[in-house]
Amino acid sequence: MQLENIDFHETFITEGEPFYNDINSIDKFHFNKWVTENFVKLTTITRFKEVIPKKKEVKNLIAKGYNHKPSQCHYSAKAINLIDESYEYWTGFIIRKCWVYPIVTHSFSIKENSIVDFARIDENFEELKAKIDSFPHVYYGIRIPNDFVKKYQVETFENFSMNPLLYDWFIEQHKLTPIPLKHENYANL
Repeated sequence: MQLENIDFHETFITEGEPFYNDINSIDKFHFNKWVTENFVKLTTITRFKEVIPKKKEVKNLIAKGYNHKPSQCHYSAKAINLIDESYEYWTGFIIRKCWVYPIVTHSFSIKENSIVDFARIDENFEELKAKIDSFPHVYYGIRIPNDFVKKYQVETFENFSMNPLLYDWFIEQHKLTPIPLKHENYANL
């Protein structure tokens, strides 16, 4: 699947609603170009077990203040990064073998060059059971630096915020470069 042919602007708003509603205010051409130029293909998995954390790892983070919320990917990945900076915060999407939403918005952690996906464990820290066979899953994402994530520490811990920070990071990356309201090719998208 070629990323250049995907309308990420529409995909993020539709599949990730309401968490990506702010993207409506961004020019579609610029957003799609930014995603295709900055998101990295990370890995392909054939089951959740390949990316879930070890129980000991989860319990260690809980002792440091993490409150596990199954399937709450944006909250979990940010909270983990804020508690332990050795876990990088990444946000992006997964391309999967599924006709209903083949692209799913998602946030996850990377530690020591490996994906650790806390949203793929249940309340007992066991691997989630996939409701449908949608594997393989291909992870794509962009790293959001810890210093930026720290700006959202209060809302993350007090509200278990599911704000993926993608819109916020896009705006941060473009604050010195004006974003045109319309691109000459916009009508062709």
